[in-house]
Amino acid sequence: MESEAKKKYEIGVMLEAEESLEVIFGVLEAAGAVITEKNPTLKMRLAYPIKKQTAGYFTFAIFELEPAKLKELNSEFTGKKEIIRFLIITPPVVREERRSRSMGTGKPMPARSEPVKRQEAVMVPEPRKETEAISNELLEKKLEEILG
Repeated sequence: MESEAKKKYEIGVMLEAEESLEVIFGVLEAAGAVITEKNPTLKMRLAYPIKKQTAGYFTFAIFELEPAKLKELNSEFTGKKEIIRFLIITPPVVREERRSRSMGTGKPMPARSEPVKRQEAVMVPEPRKETEAISNELLEKKLEEILG
């Protein structure tokens, strides 16, 4: 039987004690995993008690494993009392280079040196017509004419 191609996985583990870390990596290697990246362990306070624990040690690692062995690995970790929580995921694909719009020429578009400035519509008020100053007497006369 030919072995399947190994896929990349990422495991995040919350442990009761920092010493349990070697047990976790031992289980991974026993399953045939190749650990490609280990990250530092951090002590964290839990938001709520899990398995009567209020704090734990968190770490994550990236490893390669045959997909058929993943179910076996999950059941192995589920049985370990040192593990508060664990999660195995496939890490997101990181694209090396984003494609730029090339207008069909195969060449990337040149970068702009300055951002394009948008022109905004500005409302300009109409200038007021200058009116002559009216005295109070003239104003009262006009009001009497209108109101009659």
